[in-house]
Order: sequence, then structure tokens, then C-alpha cells
Amino acid sequence: MKFIVKKLGNIESGEVELGKLTIICGQNNTGKTYLSYAICGFINYALREAEFNIDKSTFEKLFETGFISLDISKFESFLSHSLKQLFIQYRNQIHTVFNTDEKFFSGCELSVIFDAIVPNFEREIKAGIGLR
Repeated sequence: MKFIVKKLGNIESGEVELGKLTIICGQNNTGKTYLSYAICGFINYALREAEFNIDKSTFEKLFETGFISLDISKFESFLSHSLKQLFIQYRNQIHTVFNTDEKFFSGCELSVIFDAIVPNFEREIKAGIGLR
């Protein structure tokens, strides 16, 4: 996932591509915190707001039998589209991450490229609850 920013805090423009470990370093007052908060804000927003519509009968089966089997390939194509929609929503309310007025970010441009997302799913996930 690559984040592209323009006019975010002290950052005139920049890009950061997230890896397994991404370190943002630099001199004081150069925008590291703005960038970090913007990225973490989106990740937290996506985790909180993402919806994977799983049929109610699937959950009923889980409670009855204690396990279910899901075909993850259905969710792989949904993932990229869903993240793009979530980012648009997030971008429109980024000011709430920084607890400030919308006008403060009026010149700010944020975008994200999700092409590099390759879900690390097994084809099938078995989930169980209450198994003893």
C-alpha cells in the first residue's frame, strides 16, 4: 500500500510505501507525525468500518456446529474495492484524526495505491468457537 500526500502539515509532497516494517525518520518539524497519524488513522478507520457481508445462516451454522468453512476467494476481489471506498470516506474526514477544523486540511491531498495488496489468505479458513 502506497500513500501519496501533498500539503500535509509541513510536507509539501511525498510518498511512503508500507512494508512489513516501515520506519519514518527525519529532522524535527518535518511532518513525520502528520504522516504517521494520517496512515494510522486510515488503518484504524478501515479496521473499524470495513464490512464483510457474511450470510446470517453462516453464523447460525457456526453456533450450531462450532465450526464453519469460508471460501476466502470471494473476499479477495472485494478487499481492494472496499479499501478504496473506505479511503475516500476517510479522506473526507481526516480532520477528525487530528481533532481540528476541516479548513485546516483544505489544501491537503491524500491518495493511496492499493495495487500491491496481495491478501495472505489460505483458500479456506476454519473458525471455531466454544470447542472443548
